[in-house]
Parts: sequence; structure tokens; C-alpha cells
Amino acid sequence: MTRTEAFDRMEYLRNAIAYSRHTESMMTIGEGIMCNQEVAALFSVCDGVDSEPRYIVTDEIENKVVEINKVIRIKLWQKPVIEIL
Repeated sequence: MTRTEAFDRMEYLRNAIAYSRHTESMMTIGEGIMCNQEVAALFSVCDGVDSEPRYIVTDEIENKVVEINKVIRIKLWQKPVIEIL
């Protein structure tokens, strides 16, 4: 997996998590945590430590991530900007 592929995958997962948390609850909190585990594993790929992530979500969660991203594209949803004070 290239660094660009890892960053793209992180964005794909993060969008699904954000949509499910802010708009329409399509994933459980636990499923969101599992997505975040894969995001964390992808950082090792980006840093050149691993060539593939050491953790990936299950097929069931992957199917939800794919469905959520389809909804995001259809609705032209934008991830909210979180301002830190």
C-alpha cells in the first residue's frame, strides 16, 4: 500500500465515522472505534514502518463504510469543521 493509498483510506474511514456521528447513526460506537483502529494502523504505513496496515475492519464493517460513503456522495455531504479554541 502506498502512502497516498493509506491517506485516501484514512479519509474514507474518517468520513464514514463523521457522517455516522453527526448526521445519521449508521454505525455503532464500537464499529466507529474499530474504524479508528484501522486509521491508527494506517499511520504506520504512512510513516514507512509497515507496508500494509496491521489491522483492518471486518467485512461487515467494511460494507457499512462503503454504504455510508455512497450516501455521502449522493447527498454531497461535507464533514463539519471542528474549531478548537
